Amino acid sequence: MSRKIIIRHSNTFLTALAFVTLLSAALFAADKRPLSGAVVGGLDGGEYLVKEALTVPAGDTLRIGAGAVMYFEPLTGIDVRGVLSVQGALGLPVIMTSSNDTAGAAEPPQAFDWNGVRTFGPDAALVMRHASVSNSVYGVNIGDSLSKAELREVVFKNNGYAPVVRGGETVPVAADAPVSAAWNVDTLPLKPVKQVRKAHRVNAKFVVNVSALTTAAAGLTTCYIGLSNTNVYQKHYACDDNADNLSEYYQEKIAKNITVSAVGAIAAGIGLSCLGLTLFF
Repeated sequence: MSRKIIIRHSNTFLTALAFVTLLSAALFAADKRPLSGAVVGGLDGGEYLVKEALTVPAGDTLRIGAGAVMYFEPLTGIDVRGVLSVQGALGLPVIMTSSNDTAGAAEPPQAFDWNGVRTFGPDAALVMRHASVSNSVYGVNIGDSLSKAELREVVFKNNGYAPVVRGGETVPVAADAPVSAAWNVDTLPLKPVKQVRKAHRVNAKFVVNVSALTTAAAGLTTCYIGLSNTNVYQKHYACDDNADNLSEYYQEKIAKNITVSAVGAIAAGIGLSCLGLTLFF
């Protein structure tokens, strides 16, 4: 095995390692739990990507827990016909914003990026506590003046037509400042909520993603160690005065470490492939 061939293999694996590392970072950043359609029960803290408009059906409740960050794609929002309970906490609010409000987005977030939160009919109810609503058409649109609604320490930022509308009338609120108001209720009695119906699918996907990332990380580590050892033996081979006599020894060590690097790269590729598949299904 000539030194030129060894160096060429090493450069190839270094390039592959850099590509796999960048791909891993990109996939991990994009791994937000997708939501669409009718969703009821409870959403814990974490990041969510709303790909189609969410609906809270009449007679059902959706509770969103403290620390949840919801990114809405264009023309999406939350349509409430039952009860929406947004339960942020002081220092850990629930954040609702545009999908463009993320690092690396193609465009900056703007008003009108998504539809906002809308209630329909007098039986719909809305509670929002310690939350932030940004970059939407309407922050909150309470469709019927008979609906029960409570806002407590809710901040509205950069919303298009108006931060708050009730019964077709704009409610004057201070921009970028906490808003508290209540209509038709002092406190809303809320039914106990069950776990989200899609939770098993989300949890299973989370487990697969963690396993895939672990496999990819182990593969990248193995690949790095193999390449590091290869470079060490290459330097010894290049500088050792007795290299010609020990050429078989050095070549064997270099070949073994290149094999280790290849196995690590394959493991990393398998892990990242599994992670990529979960992002599309």
